[in-house]
Amino acid sequence: MKSISKWIMFLGAVLLIGCSDENESEFIPVNPPMEELEPETEPEPTPKKDFYIGSLVGFEGDLRKGTKNFENGVTTYYNRSLFEKVTTTEDEWWDNLVEEIAYSGMDYVAMNCRGTQADLAKHKIDHGRPDLLPDMIAAMERRGVADKFKIAIFDDCPASWSAARNEALGYGYSSKPKKNGVRVSESYFPLIDIDLSTTEGKERFEKEVFYYIWDRNLRLAMSNIPDKYLFKYNDRPLIYLWGCNGFLIDDLINEKLADGSLTCTAGKSKSGEVDAYHGKLTYILQRISESCESEFGLKPFLIIDQSWCDRDLTIAFSEYVDGINNWFGVPKTGQSPDKQAEAMTKTYQVREHKGLKVGTGIPGFLVDDKNYDKIKEEGDNYEGYMFLDADHGKQLKKALNYFRQEKAQLIFLEGFTDVAENAAYWRSSDKVYYDYPNQRLNILRQYSNEPYPAVQKLEAEACDFCYNSAVPGDTGNAPGKDVVGKCSDINNGGGWYVKSLGGQVNSLKWKELPFRSGKSTLRIRYTASRTAEVLFKINGIICGMVKTLPATYNWETIEITTFEQKTEALWDIIFTVLSGTIDINYIEIIAL
Repeated sequence: MKSISKWIMFLGAVLLIGCSDENESEFIPVNPPMEELEPETEPEPTPKKDFYIGSLVGFEGDLRKGTKNFENGVTTYYNRSLFEKVTTTEDEWWDNLVEEIAYSGMDYVAMNCRGTQADLAKHKIDHGRPDLLPDMIAAMERRGVADKFKIAIFDDCPASWSAARNEALGYGYSSKPKKNGVRVSESYFPLIDIDLSTTEGKERFEKEVFYYIWDRNLRLAMSNIPDKYLFKYNDRPLIYLWGCNGFLIDDLINEKLADGSLTCTAGKSKSGEVDAYHGKLTYILQRISESCESEFGLKPFLIIDQSWCDRDLTIAFSEYVDGINNWFGVPKTGQSPDKQAEAMTKTYQVREHKGLKVGTGIPGFLVDDKNYDKIKEEGDNYEGYMFLDADHGKQLKKALNYFRQEKAQLIFLEGFTDVAENAAYWRSSDKVYYDYPNQRLNILRQYSNEPYPAVQKLEAEACDFCYNSAVPGDTGNAPGKDVVGKCSDINNGGGWYVKSLGGQVNSLKWKELPFRSGKSTLRIRYTASRTAEVLFKINGIICGMVKTLPATYNWETIEITTFEQKTEALWDIIFTVLSGTIDINYIEIIAL
């Protein structure tokens, strides 16, 4: 396989049939073509790549149902989904999600699994139920993107191990539930008290600990992702396990350290415990690996968060640990310049373990900017709220460039739907940290394994701006309910369409689309009750001639123009209806 000699390619001016432009392209990252490998006796089931890029995806009920409270919390939610304007059902939420993931060019998503209660009638917790993953897979099939990306598993340990357990036991859905302001003593995570050297201890472990980790979460996730959709690294299903902070470090540990009933093999501290869980976290990974291999015939590829390493010093040498990631850190607005500078070094990181480099990072971050109670409580000790400026996509590009520079094999980003922390990648209505709705998706695609796809499908409702080109100064807005409707087209589940384009709104615009070198064709999926005239502009230049579209009365696909360009480039595209009106489902750009 060719070594990658350069990560950056100069993109020259584009040459279009019937149009030209003197503007220069910017520098952007591209993935050079690979040498063809010699055919093997048994071809590998998954093509090998130098790196895989993916993101954590939350799918909790308040997001899917559109019931998340954006008004009364302690955080300003800038990073809200553009899709909120048109959602009506959960199926539509899934439909939009999988289309956006496919559009981004990512190789995989790690679904944020937090467990499913055994008695859902009694415990109505819908915070990342792995039994709902078939809804996502159905949407992938429905929307025609089943071959675009794979599904990995993320175990949100504080939730699935502790909060879900406490809920099932009647203490409330929290890793640290309180009653009358006092911590419920029975809610302490019991692992520290279990003696794994005895049969009785192992039986207690299976019942009180592993049942919630495996039976109520990871087993359900594995059983609900068919093999063809399962993301595998080195032909093994990838499972990320998040940190132990928040439920393994607690007052019970410090009490035991103080009274001498617990002795850490590598010392102790006020804020936590070094090696207090000696061998026990390794045993959890062993049981996950054994159970997965026994029940599904697959040995999982397990990547843990850095926090595991201090709680159990045997982890770093465990045969069951395939990778370790350094989860991101975020500066606070009131910290000293030195502290902020140190925190900035942790916003994206690469960690190597056993030869595997895992890169983790965020596109931006903001929480607690309205939490004035903290200021009152902490007084002079208040260091401000957590904030990382997305800087109009520059922060994300810095992270992705760093991962490429360090040759990270697995890139794992927080968090595709993370509106709660203003860290989402989805199309957003945000006008403060986004320049346009598709900006972060476009950046992901630019750094993906296919930055210049052979086929691009541009959903009409997912354009960046819609406007009336006949109105001077009309720069447009992202589409809303007034122009978007549920589509009856049977192609790929229909989705949504822009209705009556050519009336109040006559132009749709997409920013920074990737165009391949050579010839490509543009075609649209539309319906119209009478003829209409349409025109394309690429990078502000008219492409081809005015095209007359016939009346169809049903959804039809028609070619608009063929064009050619000398080099790969990122250009804006505008589609305008000059006369008449049409309903438009999507546009396709197909390299010939």
